[in-house]
Amino acid sequence: LPLSITGKVMGQEDCLFINVWTPSLQPSAKLPVMVWIHGGYLHMLSGGETGYSPTEKLAADTEMVYVSFNYRLNAFGFMALEIIIFTHYLDL
Repeated sequence: LPLSITGKVMGQEDCLFINVWTPSLQPSAKLPVMVWIHGGYLHMLSGGETGYSPTEKLAADTEMVYVSFNYRLNAFGFMALEIIIFTHYLDL
């Protein structure tokens, strides 16, 4: 698990959130939708990262609906035990 400088585990399993930004709450509005899948090499960041992810201002300025979501990162979401076992036998 990834550890911080203090030795505490970074991240958490309670992270499955979805964010929706819309310029209009009119049910009849037919707006384009962009789904934002954040980067971070499956290791860091989130769907609501300040300065990196969509915002309500971006939705208003572009007249689009933006959807982003979080997913489990690091060992919480992508621990590949088969690879760990395989590299152990290769003595890597």
